[in-house]
Amino acid sequence: MIQFVGENHLDVVKSMITGATRLDAAVAFWGRGAIKHLGLGDAPQGGTMVCNLFSPGCNPHEIEKLFKLKRFNLRNHGGLHGKMYLTGHSVCIGSSNASGAGLGFEEFKNSMQREANIICSNPDVLKDAGNWLAKIINESKTITPADLAEAKRRYRPTPPTVTELIDLPLSVLRQNKIGVLLWSEEVTEKINRQVRKMPQSQFDNIDWYIDLPKNAPKYPYGYYCLTYQVHDDRLGQFNGIQFLEQQSNWKKVSEEGLDLCVIFTFDCKRYKRIWTLPTGLRFTVGQRTQKEIRDRLIEGNLKLRTQLKGPNKDFGFLHWEPLHLLLKRI
Repeated sequence: MIQFVGENHLDVVKSMITGATRLDAAVAFWGRGAIKHLGLGDAPQGGTMVCNLFSPGCNPHEIEKLFKLKRFNLRNHGGLHGKMYLTGHSVCIGSSNASGAGLGFEEFKNSMQREANIICSNPDVLKDAGNWLAKIINESKTITPADLAEAKRRYRPTPPTVTELIDLPLSVLRQNKIGVLLWSEEVTEKINRQVRKMPQSQFDNIDWYIDLPKNAPKYPYGYYCLTYQVHDDRLGQFNGIQFLEQQSNWKKVSEEGLDLCVIFTFDCKRYKRIWTLPTGLRFTVGQRTQKEIRDRLIEGNLKLRTQLKGPNKDFGFLHWEPLHLLLKRI
């Protein structure tokens, strides 16, 4: 059996380890939480673990926890960069370190990297993997308490990586309810003065859309949306990210005898180009992300209508789409 793994790396590796009587591994870098998430405190019964202890990417505090379990033969290899997990029935070979970024631990899911692994149970492959691991073990040295003390003295944690939005897994975009919203109508100062008298407008980071009553229910309530304005049939630049809280009874304003609905939004903020949602998700929205989204909106033959005004014209809301579906579309 050969299985390619492009998502849910932790679940796949953990299921491979669960029930195994022995785990041998040559995994260069270990991160905080690896023992807990892989279940190494309970199973397997033992094995040999080789890491690159003095590398900046390896957390010696986690290796020390492995040491204290007294179940594994721990060894250091200064040239190790591979990632291989080997049990008696299968092997995982790929790019995932035993870390939050590599395997996707829950508390590190926002800094998870794009990884790829192969799970194989072919006897010939298991034999070759075991032979390679034996060479690595032979080249390595036993980790001593003195080694751990020195590694902890040198260790300087690397700041968590922040991923470009379009590089996040589609499942993360879906779970965090991220979308794209297009709209076309500017709000006049006369209307703004009416809205500013409303209690809802007094909170920090509050903004609003003004739209026809028929359009008000169409907005993506409950979503964090990258917003774009359409100007004269042209798709404008990325304006920011807004959260639209669920609304059903919209406040009303009037202009030229026309009753309009107020759709309140919460402006998400960024710090040093990093957007952080209340869900904890952190990412950047760089030129690559903006270009990809714009290209997909335009390629999708979205009807970008001219800004229209008046009681008998469509204006305001134009289109919205969950981002994971937009990026999934070929």
